[in-house]
Amino acid sequence: MSACKENDEIQFGDTPSRVKEWLNCKLSENKQKVYVARGWCKRCGICVAFCPVKALERDEEGVPYVLNDICISCGTCEIICPDHAIVVSELKAKKVRKK
Repeated sequence: MSACKENDEIQFGDTPSRVKEWLNCKLSENKQKVYVARGWCKRCGICVAFCPVKALERDEEGVPYVLNDICISCGTCEIICPDHAIVVSELKAKKVRKK
């Protein structure tokens, strides 16, 4: 099964190679900053609550989605997701203050 088919999602129990194939396809096929694996998401809303710039909202099924114009690619949603259902495509480097 190709990972790039429309409405194709990864599910719990998929092999690591299947997950990697799906993620590589999603990263290459569009310009989304944040990818949510709908099959893994339990719709808890933790990512939405902890987003520092409120760039995540929930759809009619409760699954989060990103507002690309607002997202700063900080990675908080990916780190805080208890289901490992979120991947941030390009994390911004933290600025380190020099003393």
